[in-house]
Amino acid sequence: MKYFEALLLKKKIISFNWIGACLKAGKLLSSSEFEIKGDEIRLKQGKRERRGSSDFDYSKIFSSHKFYLYGEFSQPPRDQLEHLIKSSNATLVDTVLAFPRGTIVLADPSSQYTFEKDAEIIKKHPIVSPSWFLDSISCGRALDFHGYLIL
Repeated sequence: MKYFEALLLKKKIISFNWIGACLKAGKLLSSSEFEIKGDEIRLKQGKRERRGSSDFDYSKIFSSHKFYLYGEFSQPPRDQLEHLIKSSNATLVDTVLAFPRGTIVLADPSSQYTFEKDAEIIKKHPIVSPSWFLDSISCGRALDFHGYLIL
């Protein structure tokens, strides 16, 4: 979760190997050759020009998005997911009674047994796994829902 937060907040991400190299050298080394440039999701989705750019602002990926967290969450935990959503400058909708148009419902498929309680309210909105949100951060763009839809 710290990785995703670092991307959203434009922080430099350095491999743990940097610490070992500094200890081995007995001095502080430049971190530039240990900088993390991406993860396996980013590589799998294919490179985009702006992803490697240091001036790209990840916090704008979801600035026009609205999210509702449905049900219980195991991984990532609900509080951490809420924190990331807020860090992404997206709107967090807190009640199903006032769903704005275009709201994306995030639900943990491993924790949901039934959607009947709120089915009439949420059925007009895409219901996707939180991994869509995290993978989108990794890729620097909102991905297509294909493969992430729960219902």
